[in-house]
Amino acid sequence: MADSKAKIAHDRANERYEKQTDAGIQFARQSFQALLLLNGGACIAILGFLANTITKENLAEGHAHLLASMVASLRWFALGAFATVLSTVVAFLSNRGYADEGLARARIDKPPYLEHTRASRIWHAWATFTFLVSLFGALTALCLFMIGLMSISAFV
Repeated sequence: MADSKAKIAHDRANERYEKQTDAGIQFARQSFQALLLLNGGACIAILGFLANTITKENLAEGHAHLLASMVASLRWFALGAFATVLSTVVAFLSNRGYADEGLARARIDKPPYLEHTRASRIWHAWATFTFLVSLFGALTALCLFMIGLMSISAFV
């Protein structure tokens, strides 16, 4: 009887870890795609505007400050896109760490049927650290987007 309860508990734990990993990956993917779309789309829009403005022969002297602010904001958006890509890589490492943490737990025949091991604690610490780094990177990318927007709006 105890073996069947243990097997059920082990199977549920494995299923939970699979679902958590899949959900975390999907959420991270969608969030990072949105951030990359924001920052990358802003870069493309500014590059298009700059290409159109710079090719005009009679660029007014008064618009030089606008071009300078556009180039400055382009840097912010590019940094935001870069931060998003780095955060995506770190989020992958975090999801991998949480999955390995669950798999590193010892399966036992008595309740609670799973026990932390030294390896599972290390994986959990690693996964939590990389999650926080990834979250910080995503928030940084969002802040860089906002700074880029503000640097344009200050001169328009």
